[in-house]
Amino acid sequence: MQRNGDFHVTLQFSNTSTKTRTVDSHITALSCRYTGIATSEMKNESPSIVLEPNNEQEFSLSMKCHDYIGNVDSDSHINIYVIAVVKETSQIFIFQEPLWAEKPNIEIKTEGSAHVGKSW
Repeated sequence: MQRNGDFHVTLQFSNTSTKTRTVDSHITALSCRYTGIATSEMKNESPSIVLEPNNEQEFSLSMKCHDYIGNVDSDSHINIYVIAVVKETSQIFIFQEPLWAEKPNIEIKTEGSAHVGKSW
């Protein structure tokens, strides 16, 4: 994830049965410290997807840079949590994925020789 870019989390639902299925899901994006402790909820969606037999469908959670940039500092990241339940069968899917912002490469050059405690 680029620190100055938008991102999308796409879920693909697939029904391999011969019956229609309804999937109730909840997707949450949380800002978390490096320890994994959540600091704020940034976005959540709760789509209910109806899947016809032998069919697939996608759902995307999109976040613009301005939605998360103020909540993610150099030591934190975004955790994506997904819980999905198939109503007819009670099957449960749970998933968690951390997203880390890319940090820029910094190269510092000096002229002459540098010494600790002395300005150059």
